Amino acid sequence: MYKGYASNTIIEGNIATAAGGGATASSATLVIYGCDIIGNIASQGGGVRINIGSQNQKIQNCTISNNSAVTGGGLFCQNGGVVLNCIINNNTNTSSISWGGGAYLNNFSSGTVPGSLENCTITDNYSSNDCGGVYVMGSTNLIYNCVIAGNRSFSNKYTDVYTDATRAGTNCFYNCLVGVTDLVVNADNRNIYGDPKFKNPAGDYRLAADSACVNAGTNRSWITNALDLTGSIRIRYGTVDMGAYEVLYQGLLFQAR
Repeated sequence: MYKGYASNTIIEGNIATAAGGGATASSATLVIYGCDIIGNIASQGGGVRINIGSQNQKIQNCTISNNSAVTGGGLFCQNGGVVLNCIINNNTNTSSISWGGGAYLNNFSSGTVPGSLENCTITDNYSSNDCGGVYVMGSTNLIYNCVIAGNRSFSNKYTDVYTDATRAGTNCFYNCLVGVTDLVVNADNRNIYGDPKFKNPAGDYRLAADSACVNAGTNRSWITNALDLTGSIRIRYGTVDMGAYEVLYQGLLFQAR
């Protein structure tokens, strides 16, 4: 897919010699909602590549899985665009001299062209070099409410997140959980580390009720009327959960009169 709109669609098994095995756009509209982007191959962004975008380049409520690329196995984002409420899993960057099994961000928010990665679950991705999860390059990238855990790399370095330590103030992570990191990722921005407590790390990436990610996000404006990947209301108990899934507590409800 090259620019345009798609919803409730499966984009599967495509190959691009350059950018965006499943979908791509540069300085053009690309809006993808509720799609499965699976098993695609490219040089940059095996699943999706977005570049020089704004709100007109938006990937929301999508599954980006089992894609591969030299750089950014699942997702390659540069100079704008937004990625909201997606599961990014089982993707691979295939080069021993490149990075980002799940996602590769390069000046995603450039100041004049805003971009952000928000409420995504990024897990079970693999890098043939460093950084199986999210590789952050350049001076400005914004990441909100994401769960980045359970990723792997050949070097066993920066398995979940890499960001240049000298740029940690501008590569801003807010209210994220990072499983393992060799770098401190803005701890003062309410980021936490450790086990997200998925219901089943082998494939059910919803959060357990006692996960530290529950009610631990920050309520961004787009979340007000948004749905999670199961179709549940995002803000259910006052504060959004981290990641792509909202916890729904179960039990009996009694009403006093």
